[in-house]
Amino acid sequence: MKGPLVSVIIATLNGKGLLSDCLKTLYKYESNFEVIVVDNASTDGTISWLKKSYPQVKLIENSFNTGFAKANNQGLELASGEYVLYLNNDTLITEPFLKTLIAELVSPKVAAVSPLILLPDGTIDSIGSYLTRTGFLYHRAHRHKPDPSFVHKTNTYSLKGACMLWKKSVLDKIGQLDESYFAYFEETDLCHRAVNAGFNLMVVPQVSIIHLGGMTSNKIPSSFIQYHSYKNRIRTYIQNLPFFTLMTVLPIHLLLCLLAALKFGLKVPKVGLAVLKGIFMGIFLGLLNRNYFSKKANLSKLTINPDWRYYYFLFKGLEQYEKIY
Repeated sequence: MKGPLVSVIIATLNGKGLLSDCLKTLYKYESNFEVIVVDNASTDGTISWLKKSYPQVKLIENSFNTGFAKANNQGLELASGEYVLYLNNDTLITEPFLKTLIAELVSPKVAAVSPLILLPDGTIDSIGSYLTRTGFLYHRAHRHKPDPSFVHKTNTYSLKGACMLWKKSVLDKIGQLDESYFAYFEETDLCHRAVNAGFNLMVVPQVSIIHLGGMTSNKIPSSFIQYHSYKNRIRTYIQNLPFFTLMTVLPIHLLLCLLAALKFGLKVPKVGLAVLKGIFMGIFLGLLNRNYFSKKANLSKLTINPDWRYYYFLFKGLEQYEKIY
């Protein structure tokens, strides 16, 4: 008997209500897939509910929170599909979308694809992210209403981990999500490794999903989020960027990160210290894990350099930044 075409991996932690809505919409619109749920020690009844409501789902029960990367890798070990869909539990499927995404993966050059990811208010959550000279990613048209003038199929630097469909054969080649990241920016590291291996990453806005956004991270202390975010972003660049690009991006990025640590520290010292710790751990881990002899891709076509106002509104709210590159 032929196995499923797509393996859908969903990591969850105390998100029974979110997972219920996600699975309900997924099963409504799609077929020929399997679902693998990895539960990171939920205490809200997720496991008993899932066993009763969706007995066909493959379930991994962890005794502690292993982190987003490890949980998804556990799911990947059970995946039998030709394609792997990493899907957040706080997403809603609003139309059949897998067939359209799979059609883009026919090209041997394409490693992974994402749909247009929308926020509940109909504005854009993600149509791809791009490298900048500062190291802070350019999230194209984030929180803007979709418009045909800028919403079109495109090659990007990083897909959003909330919903991305990968060829399993590519993951077998470039490796899984880096479990030492624990959470945050691990999908960008994975995407960068795919680019370094010569693959393209595509956003296909002909289909879309809704991402509620931040439903799990809202329950997590800010110091934890900032530590892992700064650590993982810095180490990703040190590990993956070509030397001359790294020497251009890293000094500016580190300076801005130190200023951010000062800004956070003046308001909440604990958060400022977490950012500072993240900076130094990112440098250490990046240097430790960099493959100094492997080929690094030229990212000039995946780089966008917005004006300085973008970085101001990156922290204030990108819906106020009207320019779209």
